[in-house]
Amino acid sequence: MECSREDIEKKIHRSALFQRIFAGAEGKEALDMLDKWAGFRNDTFDPDPQVSAYNAGRRAVVIFLHNALEGDVEQAKKLLGEKE
Repeated sequence: MECSREDIEKKIHRSALFQRIFAGAEGKEALDMLDKWAGFRNDTFDPDPQVSAYNAGRRAVVIFLHNALEGDVEQAKKLLGEKE
């Protein structure tokens, strides 16, 4: 699926924003707390399907954050500049 220039710029902005927020020691501590709260490294299964769905949704938020934090902002900007 092809992303528009606007979509790419939004993703770059989002990654840069989250990287600034979670960059310091307090940010890393906060992310670690979110990881534990959301069960980031755990299975989301529960015998109750509603609890499983809730757990999966909570975990999806932290996965979204991690994906944004792992984005290479400078490389994305460079690639975006090459598309012009």
